[in-house]
Amino acid sequence: GAPSEGDGRVRLVLPRLLTHGELRASVRAEEGARRRTYVLTSRKDWQGSCGCTTRQKITVSGGKIQLVTRTDSKPDQHMSATATFASNKLSLAVDCPTAAKQEHTYTATATELQIFSASDQALSVYTKK
Repeated sequence: GAPSEGDGRVRLVLPRLLTHGELRASVRAEEGARRRTYVLTSRKDWQGSCGCTTRQKITVSGGKIQLVTRTDSKPDQHMSATATFASNKLSLAVDCPTAAKQEHTYTATATELQIFSASDQALSVYTKK
């Protein structure tokens, strides 16, 4: 029979197991909560500008960065990298489109990300979406 109070038996209630679909949805929701997206709002080039219109979007999720760049009417360019943030240094191990290492200086607030590229002599300012 069912345990009654004081008879020394303990009723164990196990949590319901998640289905595969529920687990995937839960992981996607958690990843989405950590994903941050920024759009380029200004760029200062000290070596001169191309005179073109450039749009960029950066998505940061976990230790990964994805960057989509569109210049004038050219096709989108995609870059993905593993990012390491240490103090004010941003190290990128680019894996797409070609493997490369990049070092930048950055600052970040709750609403803005600024990245200075010494190799390009440019400061890019991104606003959180």
